[in-house]
Amino acid sequence: MADWLARLKDQATNQQSYGAAETLKYVEQADLKTLQLLKPPPNPWLVNWIGHVLRLSPSPREADADVLRLVQAAAKMQAWSEIVLSWLRQPYREGEAPEQDFLAPLLTIIGDDQAERQQLVSALIAGSGDSLARDGGSTNSAGRFVLAAPNLGEVVANIPPRSRVADALAFIIRSDPARGVELAPHFLMRKWTNSPILDPAAVRILLEVDAEKYKPIILDAIAETSGNRGDVFETLTILAETFPQYLPRTRQEAGHILAYQNRIEHADKAARWLLAQYGVDGLPEICAYLRDCITIHFTAPILQLTVDALQEQARPAALAALEGKGFETRLAALKLLVVWNQPEDREAIALAVNKGLSEKEGTDVLKILKVVSDYDFSGMQEFVWETLAHKSKPVRSAAARALARLGEPAVERAIPLAAAKKSAVRSAAVTLLQTIESPAAIAALEARVDVETDEEVRDQILLALDTVWEKQGKKLTRDDVNERIERAESKLTEQVLEWLDDTKLPPLRFAQDQQQLTAQQVRYLLYRQSRAKEMRPDVEAKPLYALIDRSSSGDFAVSLLAHFFGSKMDAEDRWLLAAAALLGDDRIVAPLMQQIRKWVDANRGKLAEYAAQALALQAGDVALCAVDALSIRYRSKQKNIGKAASEAFADTAERLGMTPDELGDRVVPWLGFEPGQPRLIEAGDKKIEVRVGLDHKLEFRDLVKGKKVASLPSGVPAETKAEFKDLNATIREVIKGQLARIENLMVRQFRWPIARWQELYLQHPLLFPFATQMIWAIYDEGNKLVKPFRALEDRTLTDETDTAVALPQQGQIGLVHPLELTPAARQAWATHLADYNIATPILQIARPVISPAEEDHATKISRKYENTPLSAMTFRSRAERLGWQRGSVIDGGCISSYRKSFPGARADAILELDGMGISMGLEDSIKLGKFYFVRSGSVEVGSYTYDEPHNEQDERLIAFGDVPPIVFSETMGDLGKIVGTKADGSEAGEEA
Repeated sequence: MADWLARLKDQATNQQSYGAAETLKYVEQADLKTLQLLKPPPNPWLVNWIGHVLRLSPSPREADADVLRLVQAAAKMQAWSEIVLSWLRQPYREGEAPEQDFLAPLLTIIGDDQAERQQLVSALIAGSGDSLARDGGSTNSAGRFVLAAPNLGEVVANIPPRSRVADALAFIIRSDPARGVELAPHFLMRKWTNSPILDPAAVRILLEVDAEKYKPIILDAIAETSGNRGDVFETLTILAETFPQYLPRTRQEAGHILAYQNRIEHADKAARWLLAQYGVDGLPEICAYLRDCITIHFTAPILQLTVDALQEQARPAALAALEGKGFETRLAALKLLVVWNQPEDREAIALAVNKGLSEKEGTDVLKILKVVSDYDFSGMQEFVWETLAHKSKPVRSAAARALARLGEPAVERAIPLAAAKKSAVRSAAVTLLQTIESPAAIAALEARVDVETDEEVRDQILLALDTVWEKQGKKLTRDDVNERIERAESKLTEQVLEWLDDTKLPPLRFAQDQQQLTAQQVRYLLYRQSRAKEMRPDVEAKPLYALIDRSSSGDFAVSLLAHFFGSKMDAEDRWLLAAAALLGDDRIVAPLMQQIRKWVDANRGKLAEYAAQALALQAGDVALCAVDALSIRYRSKQKNIGKAASEAFADTAERLGMTPDELGDRVVPWLGFEPGQPRLIEAGDKKIEVRVGLDHKLEFRDLVKGKKVASLPSGVPAETKAEFKDLNATIREVIKGQLARIENLMVRQFRWPIARWQELYLQHPLLFPFATQMIWAIYDEGNKLVKPFRALEDRTLTDETDTAVALPQQGQIGLVHPLELTPAARQAWATHLADYNIATPILQIARPVISPAEEDHATKISRKYENTPLSAMTFRSRAERLGWQRGSVIDGGCISSYRKSFPGARADAILELDGMGISMGLEDSIKLGKFYFVRSGSVEVGSYTYDEPHNEQDERLIAFGDVPPIVFSETMGDLGKIVGTKADGSEAGEEA
């Protein structure tokens, strides 16, 4: 069966395919009665299916009777555009010989019906105007038909306005110049709801043919047009290109469009034309638009294109936008003026800041405060001081941090505010003082802590002082703790929880003398911990935790967990998990992991997050390995749990003074194996040797029979079999995590001391297979590659030529990145791996690499992806999976940027963000900002830290041509994956 007929039969079964069933019947039976049943559809789109069928059918060259019946049916339903575009256009484009007549079969079908002939003319002009002549310019059969059509002007005038008729106009004037003047008005203006609409494309054709001849006709068309002002303006711009005397009139029309706030696409065209034609002198109309436009989302794009065209010369436009109706445009203008920082603009900036700080929406006020934080606002600080009493806590905190930039002069004014009547103002004053962190500010906080009556504010002061005291090495004694307990005595008259009898919990003891804590001290510990909303030690309980003997507190922790698991397990009681972790030993790990799985199954993911964070607080190797496993297990599903585990793991690493990579090495489980040795299982007369194979699966060998076995024999106890079943599952989870870690370590050029690498990758049962499957290298102390190698099964090392490699006493080892090898060396290693049938577990030697394009070598800040929209959750998932980490958390819980560090190359990549928050939902979206490279660690990251470079003059920036090749290649590859495009030469540079 022909493809077109199969498609027609398929359409005939679709109730939405108007007339398809009757068409099929007519094609198959040639029954004229069936043809007469076909009528034009109520809506043209109902016959779109005809085009799909005609595209598969033979063209007029090879059409048989069945195909002609199909075309006849299509004509009966007046599907002319489908016939022309799908059946006729392609053969005409391929070329019609002089003796051929592609149109003849269709004209035979139509006969003498003049109405249908006119519809065919209309379709040929609208849909195939560029196919009316042969390659040599001579008229083909379609062109002859059009030229011979009566009432051609009327036909053209009724073609829908947005159809492409200019090609047909060019053909007609070229073929029959005498008809140009007659037909030009009809091509220029076509009816649309009884109003003539101009066709700028036809204007351009006429001016190219004979400008002087057709100018009067074009002017008459402009005068008669009362429809789309955008077409009038575009027509005038085309006319002014040939006749400059019409520039003033064109400018008048551009001003008219802007003054009457036409659609954004018209305003965009008008503004662009003014800027291109007049530059700075074209600003008056644009400024008026930015001030007066009531459609607020129109103004931001106009301001941006003005700045793009004029840079700092666009200051008048920015000043006008400050007076506009839309907040986002005013904010954009304010940012520009702050960056330009002209003295004469300070008053306007101050007024804009004052207005912005009075916005109803707290999120808008936060955005203004962010701008203020980057500016010398000494002349407008009164506005900011007033904001300390704002109803929004994030706004108050942001205002306090902005004022902290004033330094010591702000301390004196903040001290009386710390004793204000409203607790919200006192809290803001505490934020200000703790941010300044000068001796006077700290002294003010210390003076306030014991007289503060609001528990929330007091906790805030204690947290601030805890950080300071920790830096000072100050530790609270048991007497200090007892004083705090006495002060809280009124809070300790009842149990913290009705269902938790704290007098029946196992005892806790002080580490110094093993003295048992009193019931009051235990209740105080629980009361204070219950005040902590986050999974951390409560600030006032923290000194007491430090005094407790951890070697004997495990029973207390296990009991706490048991009580919690026996309760309703309300999320508000999550502090019990933190308390158990801070006092517990390895015994809490298994029940917490088991309960996490239950919570996940019961859709109580938030509790699972808290439990993961609690495991990280426990900080033992077993607990941290579990946290690492959770971050992997829930990386794709239940991502919130995986993210909580991942962040908790990183926080613990920082607390222990190591990187997450170093901590990750430390907690890879040994699973009962000894370094470089198998495990031995003895059951009766059976002796089974167990190893982890190079495929990361358990291998069993029967030592008595001297051969491998597929599994543990039947005589082995059930407990042992269950252990090794769990072991296999654990290995799978660990390897998933290690694959992601190893790729990240290669990209970041992480280096191990030689001795440490040998301990891990030559001795550890789970890591040794990676030593045999990856290409490693020895590096000197200057991080220069000395010698690539891989490990063999006997734990010796070899190079690509099968020559033995010996490790030196000094140096480092890292995973080789392909950019570190010459093309010849890459090929040699690829051959070596293929010879030994080794597939690297991650893409290594064959990894795509990207270099900066020649014209980008001097670039320091790229706007390539600026304003690219993305789902917030998609961005976070993609970026963090690739090893990017969030930057500073600034006003309103916004995240300023994401960054990826390459410590081995002493460089960091930074991608700025707009609209990214700590808490984002599935429907939230963000926009990407600028990206750039800086010297490693040169940009400070923290809470309310604004340290990203603002312009290319920042000395911390690295020009793209100077960025280490691996850093550039991996960053551009990552960015391509983040935005969802292929990171090849066309996207990010030239493929090396």
